[in-house]
Amino acid sequence: MTTFWRVAASVGLAGAAWLPTAESDQRVGLDQILEAVGQYVREYERSFSAVVSHEQYAQRVVAPGAPGGRELRSEVALVAVGDAEWLMFRECTRWTAGPCTTGGAGSRRCS
Repeated sequence: MTTFWRVAASVGLAGAAWLPTAESDQRVGLDQILEAVGQYVREYERSFSAVVSHEQYAQRVVAPGAPGGRELRSEVALVAVGDAEWLMFRECTRWTAGPCTTGGAGSRRCS
């Protein structure tokens, strides 16, 4: 299950928790449900600190005499370092010509 669907399911459950039951004659208004869901989303966003994913993209060069381009596959991590700042890390794992090779000091070469 993707993170999007986990959040959507959680938001739905948070909203459902505020709905009246057969044992209760207290009615909860839409504003209260939306406030509870909004509070949940704000807390989720505050505690959300990292995203790791696989990336595949094509680089194309359009110039006379230039090579056509290449395709790369990478692992990417986005890490929160403050209230509104994120750092991105990319590890190239494969490109058009084959696997990336380790360079010096932990770097990788993909060219």
